[in-house]
Amino acid sequence: MRDRADFVFAAFRGHGHGAGSRLPFEDTVWHLSRWRRGKCTWWRVYPSWREALEAAGLSE
Repeated sequence: MRDRADFVFAAFRGHGHGAGSRLPFEDTVWHLSRWRRGKCTWWRVYPSWREALEAAGLSE
């Protein structure tokens, strides 16, 4: 997790396999959320760190 400005970024890594094919997969997505007074007021999921940063109006 990373805290920047008014946003919290969290990386989630999923892994598993296809139900029919049994092919393995692994993927990481970034959840971007905004918090006010201890409550989440907004959140979205992005496929990359860079896209999450851009959505928050920030840069590396």
